[in-house]
Amino acid sequence: MNGFVKRFYCLGLILFLSNLLFGQTPYPNPPESVVKTMIYDPNNRLYYQVSNDDKYLYISIYKHENSKKLLMPGGVQYYFSVQGERDTTKLSRLTFPAYSDKNEWIGRTLVHVDRFADIRSRYLSSPNELDIRTSVEHNRLVENNPYRSQLIVPLSMIKPVGNSIDICIVLRGIRTKPLEEGTVAPVIVSKPPFKGITKEKMDEMVDLDTWTENWITYVLQ
Repeated sequence: MNGFVKRFYCLGLILFLSNLLFGQTPYPNPPESVVKTMIYDPNNRLYYQVSNDDKYLYISIYKHENSKKLLMPGGVQYYFSVQGERDTTKLSRLTFPAYSDKNEWIGRTLVHVDRFADIRSRYLSSPNELDIRTSVEHNRLVENNPYRSQLIVPLSMIKPVGNSIDICIVLRGIRTKPLEEGTVAPVIVSKPPFKGITKEKMDEMVDLDTWTENWITYVLQ
């Protein structure tokens, strides 16, 4: 485990102990506008909305449950499939927010472009020469502050061949690489010398250390 990831584990431990000592701020209820206009994803525990016009695909997410997961080194990955392929090792992807190859956090509005035909892999700010745009609303200094973001991608990059696009949203949390097959998050098998740890708090720590994903089939309008 490199130093950067260790620091995030320490951060998680600090947050964990703070919750034990001072209590945990309840997750805020999502606003009515989110509930009415966005779709809830129980796998990633967030709301999402996908739309398009003649030039762009718009992907918006709103996460109020354990929103700190989106600030961890793994970031959020978006995979795009135009022919029904769901093997993410072969698909074009965007990571947003992005981290450098050295696991240094390089900006919450930066995006990493990877595996797109005729486009070299690289990190980009917003706006950029590929016309990818990003935005984030989140106060990381406020506990359990909701995270809202939007990713705008030119359809010319995705190159849909039909009237639909399959999109996979992956929340990687603390991990830049998945757990090995047959293993579980270390926090599950650890035995911290604390009393009064609630199931909700333990579930939150496990969630930060576990990849989650959801596939969306979006029909172009």
